[in-house]
Amino acid sequence: AQGENVNSINDLGWTPLMQAVRNGHNELARFLLLKNADVTICNHHGVTAFTLAVPNCDEELLAALYDCLGDELREAESTNALQVACLQGLLSTATWLLTNTVPQVNMVSPTTGVTPLLLAMMGGHYDLAELLLKFGADKSITSMLGQDVFQLALVSGDRKLLRLLQEDSPTLTSCFSLRVKKPEDEPIDPLYTSNNIHLDLQRDTCTLFRNSPSRPVF
Repeated sequence: AQGENVNSINDLGWTPLMQAVRNGHNELARFLLLKNADVTICNHHGVTAFTLAVPNCDEELLAALYDCLGDELREAESTNALQVACLQGLLSTATWLLTNTVPQVNMVSPTTGVTPLLLAMMGGHYDLAELLLKFGADKSITSMLGQDVFQLALVSGDRKLLRLLQEDSPTLTSCFSLRVKKPEDEPIDPLYTSNNIHLDLQRDTCTLFRNSPSRPVF
């Protein structure tokens, strides 16, 4: 309506633009941008409409939102957006973000210690993990709970992820012989493996615990 504030903020810190992009209303979001909706406003969680748009908006709209971010927000919001894309397994969106924005591919979450690569591993997203590694993702970073990429790949039970981690990792290759040399039609037992094989990629060493007590992975 005439006279309404296009950047009005509700009790949760959300603007109309944030609500539009979060719910996938792309045309409404474009209309709000034409009416000078402010993309730089952060909600109470500290994120803008750009990051909120990642799950439901097309790349054209993402590009328009990104262009409206100030230089001081672009790196942080690009990184936030990449985390969301990796959490949800959005390969196309992650590819666009890595190619067209400025995310820190190895940025560690201040609350959980996870990186985009760890998030991709948690979801068993092979293509996404492969993409992140091509863009320089660090396999040695562990989360605040001590999770590493090898443990998460084992939990997923995906042999392709395990083989992906083998590349350029001689120590990891030797560790695979401890457990992964099984017939292809037999599933990997992630509980047994995570309890009995621990990989320290930071020191590039492998330690085998044969009778260690069960320890949580998540």
